[in-house]
Amino acid sequence: MSRFFAFLTLVAWSLWLGGLVTLFLCVLALFNHNHSLAAQSAPILFVTFERYQLILAAIVLTSTVAWRFTTKNLLINLLFLLLCLSSLGAIASPLYFTKQMEALRQQGESNTPKFKTLHSQSMWVYTTQATLLLICGFPLFTALRKATPTPSPDSSV
Repeated sequence: MSRFFAFLTLVAWSLWLGGLVTLFLCVLALFNHNHSLAAQSAPILFVTFERYQLILAAIVLTSTVAWRFTTKNLLINLLFLLLCLSSLGAIASPLYFTKQMEALRQQGESNTPKFKTLHSQSMWVYTTQATLLLICGFPLFTALRKATPTPSPDSSV
């Protein structure tokens, strides 16, 4: 059962980190090629991704706790802490940043200092989240390696 939860943690973590990187790349490409189209479509991408990442955060946190309960590896505690910190960004984005930025955008105030401040704070949160998720890879892969027993040379005899 421990392997199942380890696998679920790995898949959810990789989808979350990969989704963040893909979101960054797609939005940057949109703004570099067609600014007016990007200004219309980027908010839709972010709102959609926020829902997706909340689902993945719930899955990865739940599976990490289950993995920790089914194994004695204390490194999973560090992984859980880093994932919790990343989840704070996933929660803060829709509750604080996106809500205010969408209201300003719908009022035609996307060039105001308040919008720009919210945008830079939101970018900081997303960048911190991506960095934390990247750092999660170290304890995750170390814990996975410890979970997989290596065959000893004497066992084949």
